[in-house]
Amino acid sequence: MKNNIIKKLEMLLKINLFLALLAVLITGGTVIAQDTNERRSTGQDSANQRAARADEKLVKIENRVQEVINKKIFTESDAQELKTLQESYAREIWTAFETVIRTTERVAQSPQSPENARVSQDVGNDLEIIENKAIQQLNRVNEIKKKLALVERDIGNGRIKLEDPATSKLFSPNIMILGEYESDCDTTENESIFQTVSYTKSLIRSVAIKCIAPCKAKNWGVCLACVAPIATGLNPKWNTYSSCNSNCDRKKWWQRPFCYAGCLGTFVTWIA
Repeated sequence: MKNNIIKKLEMLLKINLFLALLAVLITGGTVIAQDTNERRSTGQDSANQRAARADEKLVKIENRVQEVINKKIFTESDAQELKTLQESYAREIWTAFETVIRTTERVAQSPQSPENARVSQDVGNDLEIIENKAIQQLNRVNEIKKKLALVERDIGNGRIKLEDPATSKLFSPNIMILGEYESDCDTTENESIFQTVSYTKSLIRSVAIKCIAPCKAKNWGVCLACVAPIATGLNPKWNTYSSCNSNCDRKKWWQRPFCYAGCLGTFVTWIA
């Protein structure tokens, strides 16, 4: 009888030890998951990943434009691919920027809360990372705009032929009977992207660069005052970009990529 009681007590002890160990594992896993989620919520990993994907999109855009220049033929497939790549690039860099701005605003509003305390040291660095990436990419976007302007010029003078998607025949727009060739697509700043101009006059006008120093210094009042208006303007700015693209959709298929590039350049200038 006594042996049975001892065995039962030993069994209960083992069960309790097992349950205690299980509780530690579960709790530890929760803490790890929570820490991972909080670190992800800073936008650092997401911003870097998205900036890298955006960079990949830019490489594809650059390659596609160069292909058109080399083969001296511009097809509807080229136009559609350039549209898709430019829109995809815009969404990648935009989401990275939006993530960082909204996270910075949240942390600056309540830096001592348990949710924000661990990530408060990262938000200023994250903002600096995405701004530097955007500035680098803006230079490449402007180069793409200039190359597309040259492509448009060569389409107009016949050096680059257009392929009729209906017949696969090549034609020059200045002898088309489908309508007069247009070259009037302006950006929202009313600057024709078709003109061969110096883009050094496109000054860096980022709304967020000035926020980096106070946010890195954890001067939360100044940091919040800086990023809050930006966060408020995020959706309107994206809507403006989308509206600009929609206006481009009303143009002839071979004119749209140049028009989209104008919208994109203005959009990224605001971010960078």
